[in-house]
Amino acid sequence: MPITINGSGTVSGLSVGGLPDGSIASADLAAGVGGKVLQCLSTSTSTDVNATDENTWTDSGLSQAITMTSSSNKVLVMSHLYIYIYGNGELGGYSRVLRGTTDLGKRSAFFPLNSSGSDDSQAQIVLDIFDTPGAGTHTYKVQGRPYSSASDLTIHGGGDMYSTLTLLEIAA
Repeated sequence: MPITINGSGTVSGLSVGGLPDGSIASADLAAGVGGKVLQCLSTSTSTDVNATDENTWTDSGLSQAITMTSSSNKVLVMSHLYIYIYGNGELGGYSRVLRGTTDLGKRSAFFPLNSSGSDDSQAQIVLDIFDTPGAGTHTYKVQGRPYSSASDLTIHGGGDMYSTLTLLEIAA
């Protein structure tokens, strides 16, 4: 059957899969197509990492690169850091997400002391960030540190609790 375009712009004579790749760009589609997930990349770590200095961020071992399909798209960064805090004094920890060397945000978790003045606690620090990195390939990573010198923090990466980093590219 021949392909026909009538005066109203209707096309007839096409079969399913009848257009070559790249014939229709997202800009040619109806409004409201933004927000679709274009790619999903995820990583986890199987190694525990100790962070003992409250003034120094420690790499968690979670790092993931993403190559953007469009400079106007966004990335939903989902960081889930399982931590153990132990010591005497102010127990707590921080997590942060970086794109390259740019700090995108921080989150914290704090724990009360038990009656003996010391405690060991565990928690998950969840940090979700909506980022617009622009064109190219971008690497995101997660870091952690303890709240004070009185406590140490272990970023947990094994057993039944995994720390994870997930990146979703979202169409603009």
